[in-house]
Amino acid sequence: MAVWMGKVYPSTAYLMAIFALQQHFHVMTGPGTSILRGIGQPQQELFYSIPNVITVMIAMPLSYLVIGRWSIVGLGSAVVVATAISAVGFIFHVNRILDVPWRRFVRYAIAPGLVPYGLGLLFAVPASSAMRVGRWHGLAILVVVGATYAVVLAAVMRLTVLDPEEWDWFGTVWNSLQPKPIGSTGQ
Repeated sequence: MAVWMGKVYPSTAYLMAIFALQQHFHVMTGPGTSILRGIGQPQQELFYSIPNVITVMIAMPLSYLVIGRWSIVGLGSAVVVATAISAVGFIFHVNRILDVPWRRFVRYAIAPGLVPYGLGLLFAVPASSAMRVGRWHGLAILVVVGATYAVVLAAVMRLTVLDPEEWDWFGTVWNSLQPKPIGSTGQ
């Protein structure tokens, strides 16, 4: 926030972090909704949207009771909690319809999604203490930390998550993006 806005506003880092998590939960429902549409069961999407609305309607007043006043942090937290609860419920529902074992889902969907968060924490803790400098120095630190994180994350994903076929696919995509020499026919 200090690099981007030039100032740190109260609660913005917290809100940005929890809304990133909320979006992660929401995006995890996407494959399920697409598959349900593909197999002719789009009505099953209501098992995500209706519980989400109901949970928000419960969580928002609860945020007032917990915090003791209406606040953006309380309301934001309520929305995140509601989305997380309904997304997890929907994912269970879709996996039951598609007969996907929970262990398989955790191995191939949940675990790979947690790797960037875990690694990110290892980078964020020391980087956040180093960010108490001027805006331009902070930007330089952010660029170095971000680039290093990207390289280390790629290596960790390669070693711990990706199957050889998946890694080959990334190599094919990378090679297709490389510029071709002038006069090359591309073959």
